[in-house]
Amino acid sequence: MAHDNKPLTRRRLLRTGAGITAAGVLAGCTGGGGDDPTDTSGGGGTATPQPGGSLSIGQAKSGVHFDPIRQMSVPALLVANRMYSSIYTYGEGTDLEPQIATELPEVSDDGTRWSFDVREDAYFQNGDQVTPEDVAYSIEQPVVEETQLAADFNMVNSVSVDGQTITIDLDFPYAVFQHSLTQNVVPKSVREETKTDVGWTEGYVGSGPFELVEFREGEHAQLASWSDYWGKAPNLSEVEFVPIPEPTTRLTSFQNDEVGVIQDIPPKLWGTIEGMNDATIFERPAISYFYGSFNCNEGPTTDPEVRRAVDLAFSMDDAVSNFVEPAGVR
Repeated sequence: MAHDNKPLTRRRLLRTGAGITAAGVLAGCTGGGGDDPTDTSGGGGTATPQPGGSLSIGQAKSGVHFDPIRQMSVPALLVANRMYSSIYTYGEGTDLEPQIATELPEVSDDGTRWSFDVREDAYFQNGDQVTPEDVAYSIEQPVVEETQLAADFNMVNSVSVDGQTITIDLDFPYAVFQHSLTQNVVPKSVREETKTDVGWTEGYVGSGPFELVEFREGEHAQLASWSDYWGKAPNLSEVEFVPIPEPTTRLTSFQNDEVGVIQDIPPKLWGTIEGMNDATIFERPAISYFYGSFNCNEGPTTDPEVRRAVDLAFSMDDAVSNFVEPAGVR
């Protein structure tokens, strides 16, 4: 795909972190002249989007599938979040903003009942209206199908629909349930007709600003803007996500204008990038985390003393300093 997006000639972007700020990266690339990567206002500071142009994004890894009912990797989510709309999305930090919902949820005093209204002007890319039943399905189905995403919703006792209002009753208060409500919404009828034993694998239909044109695992995911998008029109006509696993190769591709944005900057390359005159690092707080886990059911690590010995065998502070900072903290 051609890389021809004039607003990028003055500002080239790199991205570190994962998950919640992916939308900000694309919006910044499409903005006309501001310095804020979340600016989607278009050129010259006006409020009118300027469609056109294409953008290639270098990812650390390739996605495998784009089924929101199953757990997706971060690389897949970066693509899927352009294809789908979610019940709620994130603002500047980890605060929620309505997307398919019309307002922030009402929560009972004991934290077990959540309710919100679903907007009536949202549509899927096949022309069908996004309904409360689609939203309820997107919440319930991970548990029904026992997918890896079930852990985000297995505290849900029931989901009821009354007109445009959805009420979710939990078995117990769940402090981070608000983050579960960033779930992407799928069309129930389409997914039920096209899913296989392993889940939804092709024919994806979302309600987001971009449609999937072509996906070749390990090669690229190509998206095109959806002309009938019900929300704020995207500034780009095409977006291509290209997996470039090796960090140095990813940076070289950026320097050679093969991609306009790269994701995930290793600490050892941070200083190099900061010294580039035509590149900017954008970083935001994220709710993602990484950890090492022990098998406590079988094998030598069932012994607490073995686990303690492993913990004492290296310095976690040094590991964070050498391999994580400044992209994360212990």
